[in-house]
Amino acid sequence: MRTKSRWGWLIALPLITVLALFGYWVHQYATHATPEKAQATYNPHVGPFETVKFAKGVVLFTPSGQGNSFTAWYMTKNFGGWHVSATSQAAEDLSPHNYNVDFEPFTYDGQTFVWGTAMLPIKEIVYHHNGKTFTAKVGKYPVWYMVLPFKQTLFPHSEWTMVLPNGKTAPLFK
Repeated sequence: MRTKSRWGWLIALPLITVLALFGYWVHQYATHATPEKAQATYNPHVGPFETVKFAKGVVLFTPSGQGNSFTAWYMTKNFGGWHVSATSQAAEDLSPHNYNVDFEPFTYDGQTFVWGTAMLPIKEIVYHHNGKTFTAKVGKYPVWYMVLPFKQTLFPHSEWTMVLPNGKTAPLFK
């Protein structure tokens, strides 16, 4: 009888291990089934007010809960569901005085996501690069963003302008 009992454990132990791992994967996948659910596992107190497709995932914008600051969550999907690949924060009134925006870029898969907060009423933010123009609208929140279809890490101030609510164009950086 004892030998039979040993063989039972040799079969049961790997089976229990596989079932436990499968249960963990099901739990992870269920809690990370959407970008919003995955973001909620990191910060359940705030939800996204905007979702933008970028590279191989999405960017969620949420208030950070600290005054007029916001967080961008770059989420990508893998076998276990959606996960945070990068985060960055931008806040109103924290940039140098010669800036009209808070500015946060990040690059993935040969694309660049540029976002930030506007310090004053701005209708559009415009980026001029190699003869092409890219625009970002400032929405209900003071958050703006644009997706550049190329990798860019240096942003000369001279390539940026803004369109004010009255339609006039001015340099974005003073």
